[in-house]
Amino acid sequence: NMILKEMKKRAEATETNPISVHTLRDARGRTPLHVAVALGALQCTNALIRYCKSKDAARKLLSATNDSGQTVLHVAMERV
Repeated sequence: NMILKEMKKRAEATETNPISVHTLRDARGRTPLHVAVALGALQCTNALIRYCKSKDAARKLLSATNDSGQTVLHVAMERV
C-alpha cells in the first residue's frame, strides 16, 4: 500500500511524466512488484501487473532484478 500511495503521489505531481513501475526503485533496487511479492500482498501484485500496458511491459517488470540480482520469482520462492 505504501508503495502504491507513493507512486500515485509522484504520478500526480508529474502528470506529464508519469512514473513507470519498471523504473521506480527503492534503496535496495527493488521494484514495487518486488516489494509487493515480498510482503505477500496479492492484490497489490495483481494491480501492478495489470498496470502494464502490454505483454512486453509485463515481461520487463517480471524479469527486472533487484540489487541482489533477484527477480520477483526469486523473491516469491523465498516466501515458500
